[in-house]
Amino acid sequence: MLAAAVVLLAAGLAGPALRHFNAAPDPARQQERRVEAEQATLRKELIRDRDVVLATMRERLQRGDPQGAMSAATRFHALGDPEINALYEQAAQRVSFEQRLDEVRRVVEAKCTPLAARIAATQFMRTFARVDADTDLDALVFTRLADSEARPAITAVVAKPRGGAPQGDDPVSRAHATHRARLHDYDVVALRSDPLPERILCAWRATGAVDVGGQRRAVTLDFWLAPTPFGQSLDFEPLVYSVR
Repeated sequence: MLAAAVVLLAAGLAGPALRHFNAAPDPARQQERRVEAEQATLRKELIRDRDVVLATMRERLQRGDPQGAMSAATRFHALGDPEINALYEQAAQRVSFEQRLDEVRRVVEAKCTPLAARIAATQFMRTFARVDADTDLDALVFTRLADSEARPAITAVVAKPRGGAPQGDDPVSRAHATHRARLHDYDVVALRSDPLPERILCAWRATGAVDVGGQRRAVTLDFWLAPTPFGQSLDFEPLVYSVR
């Protein structure tokens, strides 16, 4: 009886024991080991190739190929090398900057139209310049300004602090106190770049005669239709307004 019980007990324990030793490998642990092996191999390659990778990244950044600089370091980016990652981040920011420039060019090409300029200038005249209600604004003449010509006035306006009371009682100050165009950070960088990136500004000059206080006056309005931060539209901002 005792011998039979021992045999049965051994047979009962054998099943769980065999299942334990024959259990399928843990997929998560296998993946972890593969990653560890790949990183070990990458570290060896980085030790061997680091100087070449850094030189390649710098050369590609120097010749204006940030995407190429990123490609040269993509395999090693996860290893956390400070110098490689600093160059990688610099290249990534440059790629993002260029993507933003392309976005701005598209919206400017599509929406920087004489009609958009006329609508914006008319609203300014009616709301802030206090032209007489019955004055005819259809005779205003609109001329698009070259980017280089418009940049000084735009950068001067961008540098002004936001909010607070109007800095004066002139129409531009009143307009700025009520509303300021908001810019993407990369747009501010682009405005300060030398040379100025091409085809990113939508600036206009409106000239003509209007009635102000019952008197016929010659006016000139320089204004900017600034790209909104998400690049889907253009936002009016006056630059310079003069009355003679």
